[in-house]
Amino acid sequence: MSSLARSWEVERHSWTAIDASLAVVPSLLDALAAAATEHEVEAVRWTMESLFVPNGVVERGAPEFATCMIQSFWSASRPSQFCILQFVSYFAAGSVRPTSADPRVLMRMADVLRPMLPVAAEVVQRSDDPEQRHIAVDILDSMYHLYPSERDRITFILRRFGETGPQEARRVLGFLRDIGTS
Repeated sequence: MSSLARSWEVERHSWTAIDASLAVVPSLLDALAAAATEHEVEAVRWTMESLFVPNGVVERGAPEFATCMIQSFWSASRPSQFCILQFVSYFAAGSVRPTSADPRVLMRMADVLRPMLPVAAEVVQRSDDPEQRHIAVDILDSMYHLYPSERDRITFILRRFGETGPQEARRVLGFLRDIGTS
């Protein structure tokens, strides 16, 4: 079992104090840590999504949950890593305004997601999984809007990603058009 389950970060939070429905979080993280296949990850993913990003809205407890997931990214199984990237992408996209999420949750989420920037950059540069790379691009795209001080860094990373192939170039060109620097 990877360190995703029962890490100190998971134990640090009083999940039921945040919301009674979050009592299941430690067992969800245990299941994610034990997941060796996409099917096993999928078995817990829907519950996690309904708790933390229903209808794309970032909910209470999501920042704490994101911290647990991000901390464990490198020790997670490949299918669990993919799930973590998906959730960070949901959290990042759901934190870009306008949104109906509680502004206090969004402020906390922005603090929590920042350490994922170098992880997403590393995945974009080094992953041999095209799906992981494209989700990491989505994360960087959202982070561009969340962290104005990181815009030059993110633009550089995405431009380099665009140099890796024609499909990647099209993807980055769309990003550059959206931010007005194509």
